[in-house]
Amino acid sequence: MENSAFSHTGKTGVERYYEEALRGRIGYEQVETNVEGRALHTVGRIPATPGADLKLSIDLDLQRAATIAFGDFDGSAVAVDPRTGEILAMVSLPSFDPNLFVNGISHDNYRALMDNPSRPLFNRNVLGGGPPGSTIKPFLALAALDSGMRRPEDKVFSTGEFHIPGQRRGYRDAHGGAGWTDLRKSIAESVNYYYFKLAYEMGIARFDQWMRRYGFGEKTGIDLLGENPGIVPSPEWKAKHSKEPWYVGETVIAGIGQGYWKVTLLQLARGDIDGAAGAIRRARQEASSAPLLAAAVEILRAAGDVVAARAAADDLTVLASSSTSAVLRAMAAHASGAVLLDEGDAGAGLVRLRDAATAWRSLGMPYEGARTSELIAGACASLGDGTAADLELANAGLELGGSVIDERQRVVAAASDHLDHR
Repeated sequence: MENSAFSHTGKTGVERYYEEALRGRIGYEQVETNVEGRALHTVGRIPATPGADLKLSIDLDLQRAATIAFGDFDGSAVAVDPRTGEILAMVSLPSFDPNLFVNGISHDNYRALMDNPSRPLFNRNVLGGGPPGSTIKPFLALAALDSGMRRPEDKVFSTGEFHIPGQRRGYRDAHGGAGWTDLRKSIAESVNYYYFKLAYEMGIARFDQWMRRYGFGEKTGIDLLGENPGIVPSPEWKAKHSKEPWYVGETVIAGIGQGYWKVTLLQLARGDIDGAAGAIRRARQEASSAPLLAAAVEILRAAGDVVAARAAADDLTVLASSSTSAVLRAMAAHASGAVLLDEGDAGAGLVRLRDAATAWRSLGMPYEGARTSELIAGACASLGDGTAADLELANAGLELGGSVIDERQRVVAAASDHLDHR
């Protein structure tokens, strides 16, 4: 009852979570009075205690920009600082005016909010969730690396339709066959076949174990009440909610974020940071983990996290500087050059990428050379250098053809597009 004198309390969001700390405590003064109610003297006094100050991590300009970017569309967005994990922006639209609740919302205003089919009172980032779709693929790729099931350079041949052994039914890729596909290509081109096959080979038990290790199926711990823990597909979960057994096909589609999945946007954002940071930490612990660092760079670049990709590329460069391995130096040059392009420094990026291309050629590694050459073509185009030599450079690492014929055609087409739009 000591706080009953307060007229306002935090009902939702951080105001509710930190209610006790923010409100402070009411002060009291006990006064002796005469029969007429006139104060005679003070008997006791309890001073008021001010509430604590709360500084949010929200970047107001970023929050406004995220809101404006949606225009008239409904949706949600989260921006997280990869260095600290702090939330810089969190948008759930449509929103509502919280001032309506300050002195008691009217019946009409409350009914309008409740009847709105877009549910403005519902925080999509924390309370919502749904199948993550292809956004889960980088996490499955990272699980394959962490578990030792795949190396970044390991390739599978995508025919565009995956079949479980002994079954006629196929699981198709909407984009058709992608040919030989390594980890980087699987993420960059969202190749379903790669993840159908990977999920099947991993099995649902290990799949569930690794996804939970990356934070799915549990609350992130954000300081907002009512967070949805989500669902990671598993036979155990299905047994509690259905009389049907677990089918292998459900494992296959879980690999592309379909089926019984339920993930919040906040979990995806936190998972991107925690998963990549974990890969970087593990790679720093042993020199043999250089491929893991290189894969972390690619995953972070694909996710648009240039800051974290730069950190991973720098770690790889340090590792290469103390190594005699030509392959490791080529990997570091490629990673550094790619990140420089993402940072907008095409000139410096081109220098590093050409070092990598030269190394791949001398090592007789045409597939790796093809990847570097494609980036070189883009860098040349952005610098206004559209000579035939640049196009030839994009094609140079693919002279052996054979298993990389499909990749050769894709790279040449990509290089031509870069030059056409320079």
